[in-house]
Amino acid sequence: SLLTAWALSEIIRYGFFAAKELGSPPYFLLWLRYTGFIVLYPIGVSSELAMLWFALPTIKASKMWNLDMPNPLNFGFDYYIFCLLGAAMYMPGFPQLYF
Repeated sequence: SLLTAWALSEIIRYGFFAAKELGSPPYFLLWLRYTGFIVLYPIGVSSELAMLWFALPTIKASKMWNLDMPNPLNFGFDYYIFCLLGAAMYMPGFPQLYF
């Protein structure tokens, strides 16, 4: 569903831009350009979060891209926590797509 939402949004966007360069875009393309996101954004966001949710156990078990202390940089990084924080940022960030 993520690939479908992304592909449809790009087809609409670049179809609109092409029609605009050739003259006046048809009304249905103008309408799709400015209302398609209402359906496509939630599909894309929910797909991204679902993929992250299914990847989290693997990320945690493999300690993927972790930087454990002690190390020469004296800095620790946990990619699992980073992913959780990134997912949490969708809550305040997602409404900004609409307003």
